[in-house]
Amino acid sequence: MNAQPHSLMAGAAVLLMSAFGSCVAEAQVGTTGLRGGIPDKAVMGYVGRCLGVAPPRPIELYFRGGWYVADDLRAQVRELQGDIEGIAMVWRIKDVPRAVYQWNHDGEFDRNVVACIDTNGKITRSESQYTPGDSEPEQRWIYIHTLTAAGHHGVLQGTGRFTDRQGHPRGQPHLTPEDQDFIAGERVFHAWTDFDFAGLVGKQGS
Repeated sequence: MNAQPHSLMAGAAVLLMSAFGSCVAEAQVGTTGLRGGIPDKAVMGYVGRCLGVAPPRPIELYFRGGWYVADDLRAQVRELQGDIEGIAMVWRIKDVPRAVYQWNHDGEFDRNVVACIDTNGKITRSESQYTPGDSEPEQRWIYIHTLTAAGHHGVLQGTGRFTDRQGHPRGQPHLTPEDQDFIAGERVFHAWTDFDFAGLVGKQGS
């Protein structure tokens, strides 16, 4: 299986993804959450709205000490028996990245993001999610962060909310210091080049 390594930028944080309504309850199964990061129908619906057309086959990557391009991500995940730290998918229109999805797993925790990209490489909107581990019963919640462009200048504005694991709204839960650090330290993407694997994808053919 062809793979090309790429070093993760020092100190780069992993990200989040949206709850995508009730579909998240079905997606969060297995020891590494969200079916090992493989996006579900709700994620693909978001990507389709980014592109305005049926999503073409994406460029697929996985992270295992560095980013690698995979010919067949699902086969690669099976081959590594889930021993990966993250995956990503990039959808391009006329060789230009227009949507991106990234999932990372850190110990018990999952962070995910899906984002739309304009033809100039600017993020126009995104939804992200932080899901804590299940070691504590009170941690059965999800933090969702949404970025949307406001006004004519397209400045991204963010809002955050908490839901239960079924996607129902709930108030702010008790947060451990670790959870507070994860949420406060969220890395926000503003441009395609903010992604650590942007240069690697740029080297790929059509």
